[in-house]
Amino acid sequence: MLPIAIDILTMGTFVGTIIEIITQGVIMSINVTKDNTLKFRIDAVTVDLMERARLYVNLDKSKFVRHSIREKAESIIAEHEKTLFTQEDWHMFFDMLDNPLEPTERMTKAAKKYKEIIASHAI
Repeated sequence: MLPIAIDILTMGTFVGTIIEIITQGVIMSINVTKDNTLKFRIDAVTVDLMERARLYVNLDKSKFVRHSIREKAESIIAEHEKTLFTQEDWHMFFDMLDNPLEPTERMTKAAKKYKEIIASHAI
């Protein structure tokens, strides 16, 4: 497979950005639009905090807000989608790793079928 070269040409704003992708000698152009905008009101104290913080990380306002929203969203999602184990669950989990059960007949058949499928797709 040949390497892909990507040339990004920006035409003034994010709307209408042109990306030329050269792959195997063929040039493809993709018109990229970033028209998702968010308007919100913000109090003076929060503006001051944002300005102070963004200067420490050397980001413009837009990048700082996008970074902050993404960071907070990822944190909230991680908090709500993680699995919590009790101490009893923890011990049971590691006990099962240390002392696995014998595979059932159904599990053995499934493993055999899986190996056959994988072998038939081997290059």
